[in-house]
Order: sequence, then structure tokens, then C-alpha cells
Amino acid sequence: AMTLFCSNFGYLLPLFFGSEKYFLWDAIFWVQPPLTNIFNPGVSSSFALVMAGLWALTRWLRGKDWNFVILVALFWGVLPGFKVYPGLLMLLGLLGLGIVRAVWHRDYKPAAAWAALLPVFLLVFLPSLQQGAGLVKFLPGFNLGSMLVAPDRMALMTSEALKLMFAERPGLVALLMAGLALVFLIGNLGVRVLGLIPMIRALCKPREADPLLLFMVLVVGGAWAAPLLFVQQGVQWNTIQFFYYAVLLTALPAADQFWSWIRRLTPPWKYGWVVLLFALGLPAAVQAWVVINFREEVPPTATEAFRWLRQHAGPEEMILRPLPQALMTDDGYEQWLRNQTRGEMTSLKVWRAEAEALASGQDAVGPSDEAPDLAVEPETPAETPEATLSRLQGEVELANKTEARARRKVKQLTQDRARVRREAGSIREAKKIALEQIKPLERELTSLEQPEEILEALHEASPESAVAPEAETGAASAGEPEIPEAETVIEAGGDTVASAAEPRVEARSGSPAAIADTEAERLVKRRALAEAVQKAEQLAKDERQTKAQLNALKVKLEQARQTEQKHWEELQRREQMLKKFLATQPEAGKHESAAAEESGETGVEGNGALAQATETGNQTTTWPDSALVAGVALKNTYLEDTVSAQIMGYPVKARVRAARTFFREANVVEARDFLEKESITYVILYKTQALPFEAAGVPLKIVFENEKVLIYKYIFPGGW
Repeated sequence: AMTLFCSNFGYLLPLFFGSEKYFLWDAIFWVQPPLTNIFNPGVSSSFALVMAGLWALTRWLRGKDWNFVILVALFWGVLPGFKVYPGLLMLLGLLGLGIVRAVWHRDYKPAAAWAALLPVFLLVFLPSLQQGAGLVKFLPGFNLGSMLVAPDRMALMTSEALKLMFAERPGLVALLMAGLALVFLIGNLGVRVLGLIPMIRALCKPREADPLLLFMVLVVGGAWAAPLLFVQQGVQWNTIQFFYYAVLLTALPAADQFWSWIRRLTPPWKYGWVVLLFALGLPAAVQAWVVINFREEVPPTATEAFRWLRQHAGPEEMILRPLPQALMTDDGYEQWLRNQTRGEMTSLKVWRAEAEALASGQDAVGPSDEAPDLAVEPETPAETPEATLSRLQGEVELANKTEARARRKVKQLTQDRARVRREAGSIREAKKIALEQIKPLERELTSLEQPEEILEALHEASPESAVAPEAETGAASAGEPEIPEAETVIEAGGDTVASAAEPRVEARSGSPAAIADTEAERLVKRRALAEAVQKAEQLAKDERQTKAQLNALKVKLEQARQTEQKHWEELQRREQMLKKFLATQPEAGKHESAAAEESGETGVEGNGALAQATETGNQTTTWPDSALVAGVALKNTYLEDTVSAQIMGYPVKARVRAARTFFREANVVEARDFLEKESITYVILYKTQALPFEAAGVPLKIVFENEKVLIYKYIFPGGW
């Protein structure tokens, strides 16, 4: 009962500073109690392994059975596979105990257990160490400062005030941090603070202390110091998890100490002290149990899809799941990027530079200058229910205006499309008329004499041929080969106009003036024909341009319709979120908890009514950012649990950006290139969602379908 159900002293702050500024007590001093953390599978598994290893170590220290050494090595050696923090604590604590016992008592049992533990630990830990190297940074007091100023923690001063104090009086800040370190220890332990009494006695007389109690002193001391001195890049507060195991282990000597006090009492007094103990230890746990919804609502249809993947996906195939709604929206994505940037640039140098900038009267160094905000959340007061309601109504109104603009744009594009269609029809009619004008011109042209005949007539009419015109003409006619019939083909914008074959006509005599008139008439007709053909070609060219313009307008119209659909879906989501908020208005205070930022790690925090409306109440969104697909399907996923993935050194920001592009705006070519490059085989999608491209063109084929979920399989060029 002392280990699991007692919480911290977070409920004391509302008593002293007013309840209106504190809406959740269990994490006011940064660390959640075990009752909350057991809903994280990694934490609960590590709790069990720590306790099992502690039992095995106890049996080994009090006996000589080497089987318990093997159990210690197995239980604690595999800890990094669940949580690396307790693994490091157990390894270093056992090393310290081994050195102390070997030097002072010539007792080598702890050293033997450490020697057995080390190879198993390294076998599990080294792969993750290579991926997460360089993530931990030395930044003393940062987590304590966050605990002091963050709106969802103690919130006793502003971030700017603390930075100014740090710049002007660093000694005072150091003294303040020392006091906060004690607040951090006692506040998080709660009634387990009773365990510090035997621990302090063990520190005062270490030679006489029980080795098991001395081991717990070393572990608890390390778990207390680690989050006070170090932060983790990307997720600064993650080193807080070291203290989870200090809370767990301190409960054991606390329970022993409490029992040593009351065991001699008679039952009425004994029961009274037990009631008092739990009255002091349960309030925050009860509030957490009532306020926080500990269930992760995963639709059965999604679970069915994941189990199908477990049976059909290969061991090397990659699965792409939809991004959480918070990462799909522009505002949520930008906030997420700011959090990433703030986490990456955390350092004592940056903190000092920001403090000096504030002290000199300048603005605080912004993210572009690589400076973090000291607070975990922006320095704004907790939002009241009325303010939240007003903000949500404003967002809905903005969505309505955006939707109206999108509809007007679609209407305008539709009108442009109709106009272009009319212009295309007019061009086709003009082209038809031009082609009809060409035909009579060709017929008139064929009735005229050929150029050879005109030359012959001119030759007969010349003075040099006056002597024997008939002989000359006959000789010329006999000496020249007969010209075959010709056929004129005119290309006009893809339409072929074939003129009738120009027949040979017998030469006729006439005066030079008549022949000249005939030639002039023929030239005029040919010029008119050439102009008509040129006009037809120009009309055909205009028709092609109009068709291209019409196609471009079709693309714009489709894009506008997609944009309108997205705005409409966003409007529906906001309206539903507003309804959810109104339905749970009494609990509105907890919506602003920065614990939502911790939900990627604990799996249970940040599940307020508003968050649930976003993540699970609206089926157009997806389940929260957890390793759910990998956990149920037991297959590789491209991007899940971004917090853990970032800690392990994966390029989380690049993958989030690529996945957003794929689900929001990729075309067929971009989607195919993305799937090929990342070797993704399966894509999961809700039926209420839509891909921005044509799935068949990628090609993606539906291989699983139920009432809510679709699973596509990518058909590689070489086959499946």
C-alpha cells in the first residue's frame, strides 16, 4: 500500500496559494506517483523487474546460493530494454555497494553480483547507447527552475523573473535551487518521507548499515541527483524519470519505519495511525484517478486492422500509420516544432545568455537565436472555462469565414471554367467556318490554268514566236514530259484539307492581257487559300491553348474543392470539439495541463476531455502518439511514439515532415517516391480520411477493410 497507492504532497500547495491556479496535484513537483505511472507498460514492467531483482539480491546477500546471482543479472540486466533509467541506477548502485563492502568488510558478494550483471546489461544497453549518444546534457537546476515557474507545476514566479534573478544575483538563485531540491525530494515522496529516517541513519554509520539499506540509499541518492543536474536533449524533463525509482524504493524503508512505530500500539490506536497515514497520502492519487481518464480509447476496428497486419505483414515490411491530429494541423505542427527546437538548444550557456539579455533590457533570446523558454509551457496564466469557450467559438467563426472564402473561390473557378468552355466552342465554330471557306477557293483554283500552260501561252504571244507559232508550240509540247496530276494536302491544326487533283487542261491561245488577267486571278485565289489555311492553323493553335487552359482550370478547381473539403472537415472537428468541451465544462481547468506534453512518454497523461475529443471522439483523427501499431501488430513502423523515437536518435522531424506531405499534399509521383525511398509496404487510413492523390496511380491496393479502417498495400514495380 505504501509503495503503490500513496501519492505526493502536491495537494498542499492549493491550501497555501489558492486552488484556482492548481488544477492537477499529482505532478506539481514534477514526478507522478506510481499509481499513475503503472499505466505505462515500460514503467510498470521496470517496477516489477526492480522489485524482483531486489528480492534476488536480498536472498544472495543473506545466503550463498549462486542461483540468486543469476536472477539478479537477468532481472536487472534486461531493464534497459524497458526503461534505461532504472538499469543505470541498479548497475551504479550495485557497483558502489560492492566497493564499500569489499573495502570495509571484505565482503565480495555485491561485487560478484555486479560482475554477473554487467555483461547482460551491456548486451541490452549498448545498441540503444549507440543510437542515443549525446542526448543527456549537464544543466543543473533547469528542471527545478521549470518546476518553480511552469503554469502546470508550482507556478510561484515567472520565467522572466527567475532569469533576471539568475543574471543579477546568481548566488541567490543557487540558494533557491538548493531549497527547491529539498522541496522536490520531500514533495514527491509524500508520506514515504518516513523512509528517509533509516536512510539518514545508514548514512551516518555506513559501516554498520545493512547492505541492502545502503544499496537503496545509493540508488535513491543517484535518482534524486540525476534530474537536478542533467536534462535530456529534445525532451528536457525526461530525466525526471530517474526519480520514479527513488519513490518506489523509499517506500520500503518507509513502511518498515512506520510499522516499527505502530506495532506495539493497541488496535484502535494502530488503526487510527493507519487511517491518518493514508489520509495524508491519498488525496493526489484520488484526484488523479477521478480526473484523469486512464483508458486509451482505441476503436475495435483499429485493433482488428492491427491484428490483420500481425498475420499478413512480413518481418521486414514497413507500416505507415496516420499522424496524430495534433501533427496534421498547421498550428499543432508549428507548436510541436517549437518544442523540438526548444529541447535541442537547451544548455547552460544559452540559459545564461538569455538571462543576460533580459537583464540588459533586451528581449529574451528567441528560438532563432537558439535560446529556450525556461518554462515547460508558455508563460500565460491558466485559461478559464469562459476564455476557453470564447477562444473555441472564435476558432469556429474563423473556420466558417475560411470555408466561405473557399466556396467563393470554387464558384469563381467554376465560372472561369464555363467561360473557357464557351471560348473553346467559339473557336471550334470559327475553325469549322474557315475550313468550309477553303473548299470553294480550292475548287476555283483548280479551274484556272496551270503555270506551265500560262508560260506556253505567253511564249506563243511573244514577237519571237510570231513566225511559226503553231510549230513552236507543238515542238515545245512534244519536247517536255507530261506533268502528272498533283494533289494538294494542307495541314491545319491537325485537320487535313485535301484539294482535288489539278487536271491537265489543254493550252489555249489568247492575248497577253487575258493571260495576265488569268494569272492575276489565280494568284489572288492562291493567296486567299493560303490565308484561309493560315487562319485555320491559327484557330487550331488557339484551340490547343484553350484546351490546355481548360485543363489547368480543371486542376485548380479540383484543388479548390479539396481545400474546401479540408476546411469543412476542420470546421466539423472544431464544432465537435466545442460540443465536447461544453459537455465537460466543469473539468475545463485541466485542459491546459502541460502533462499533455508528457503523454508520449507515460501514455496516460494529457487525456482531458478536450484532448479526447480531438484524438478519439472524432473518427477523422487517429489514436494518440503511441507505439500502438508496433505493439499490437508486432511489425516495423515508420513513425510511432515520437518522443521515444527522438530519444533513440531517429530523425523524427524529417519523418514527421515527410509523413505530413504524404497525407496532406503529395501527388502520385511524390507518393511513389516516398514509399520507395522509405521501403514502406502498408499504409493505414481511416475511411473518413482521404489521400491527396489517386491511390490507383501509385499504385496502392486495398488489402483490408472494415467499417472504419482501410489498409493499402504498395505494389512495388517488381511485384510484391
